[in-house]
Amino acid sequence: MAEKRKTLFVRALTADDVGTLFDIAAAVGSDEIAALTEDPAISAAVARISSGKGKNSFREVGAVAVAKVIAIVIRNYSKCEPQLKKLLASLTGTTAEEIGQSSPAYYAALLRELATTKEIRDFLRSCCRLQNPRRNNRIF
Repeated sequence: MAEKRKTLFVRALTADDVGTLFDIAAAVGSDEIAALTEDPAISAAVARISSGKGKNSFREVGAVAVAKVIAIVIRNYSKCEPQLKKLLASLTGTTAEEIGQSSPAYYAALLRELATTKEIRDFLRSCCRLQNPRRNNRIF
């Protein structure tokens, strides 16, 4: 079973995972995720970066954005559960069924690991730029 692995992921996200990431975004509501570019907390941190007053704001923006994406996924979990299990199975070299049979703690650790990877942050940043290419503000 997947829980016996010492490392959570055996590989990094790749372009082959983008389809599943898009499936997850579509299931949870891509408009809701895209709306993060207009979020007041994120906009305020971006403004601090632009003014030169926010040395830690990049980290703050990323943390706020990741927390908000996680909240969106949690609210819509039943819509994206199969896609999440498929992605986690692919990343860990297991099956979606094995992911589903793992302990809640292990599953939560996998989700936390996925949500905080550089690849996810880069993917979300790129998607937000595609959504609103005229804005130069970085939210992730």
